[in-house]
Amino acid sequence: MRSDVKIPLLAAMLYYITVGMAHTMIILQAEALGGKNIVGIVVGVPLLVVVISSSLWGYIADYYKNRKRVVIVSVSIIALLYIPQPWVGSWGLVGIRTIQALFLGGVVHLTTLFAELEPKQRGAYLGLLQSTSGFGWGFGSLIAGLLISIEKYGEGSSDVVLGFSICSVLAFASAIGMISLPNTYENVKPGMIKEELFTLRNLWICATMVFAGYYFFLSFAPSYFSEVMGSSKGMGYVMFASGAVHAISAPYLGKYIDKIPREKSLKITIICFIICMAVYTMTENKILTILAFMPPVWMLFQVSATSLVADRVSYANRARAVGLLNSCMFFGAGMGGILSGQLYDSYKNTEIFGIGTLVIIIGLMFAFLLPKKLETID
Repeated sequence: MRSDVKIPLLAAMLYYITVGMAHTMIILQAEALGGKNIVGIVVGVPLLVVVISSSLWGYIADYYKNRKRVVIVSVSIIALLYIPQPWVGSWGLVGIRTIQALFLGGVVHLTTLFAELEPKQRGAYLGLLQSTSGFGWGFGSLIAGLLISIEKYGEGSSDVVLGFSICSVLAFASAIGMISLPNTYENVKPGMIKEELFTLRNLWICATMVFAGYYFFLSFAPSYFSEVMGSSKGMGYVMFASGAVHAISAPYLGKYIDKIPREKSLKITIICFIICMAVYTMTENKILTILAFMPPVWMLFQVSATSLVADRVSYANRARAVGLLNSCMFFGAGMGGILSGQLYDSYKNTEIFGIGTLVIIIGLMFAFLLPKKLETID
């Protein structure tokens, strides 16, 4: 591992801790303020905004040839926007999260930078980044679960204020640490952006469908596991265990992904998504649902798909392409969150998860339509 990425990796971990904390607190705060319908909206609407913002920031990063600055500015503004969230009502929470999502699209280009460090080891370096993501999400969720009990959520709660204040401080520290991140940019001829993006059209559809289906479950995972475990602390332990599995396995799986065709790793990952969702659909058994939450499916998809895009898109257009990939993932996630939230009044948990499973199966079909030829751009 390059020595110049150690501090940025630590900074990334701090940022992902805030993401894990905030994701858990926002879902439970929204449910306390307005019920499950608001949960779907507060999760889904900001994700739809990221659809636009990640591609927009990708264009800005490529145009100004400075992807690092985009990431640092975005993290700093996200840190600032954590501060007012404890004092607003349900729709105010939706509004602030939506503004925050405008800059979340800039942070996704952290993956662009790590994909460019060593072209022949994209999976390995993205695996290291995803390791910080897994640990950060898990540890952040655990902190939120231990810090704030379910009954303490509500507008102006001192415990919630403390939680979001911690998020803000850690995010600012993360932005400072990312200053040492290598900003790789080479004097290369611009690629044919339209042709490159069109060639990967089936990947865009696949990413949209997979994350739409997965968010039929993930949008409500904190509240679902709080019910299953009987408390927010129990939920925190489940989230931390899942994050720990991600953190430990990510570097090794990233290296493995470098050894097999990207298309193959992508298909294997989507099949894992389907298996996990099938478990949620067929049973509400505590042990089985917890075990189904452990496999690092998000990480595997992110590493496989980002590596595939980086391999096939020219250097000068890569941030736009990675931005589009994340736009598709967030568009699917946003739609999945909104739709599943509206279904909760009429359907059981298992029925909603079953619908999500069918959507992911459609995504798998498009994965089989990806061109098999793999061309390394650099």
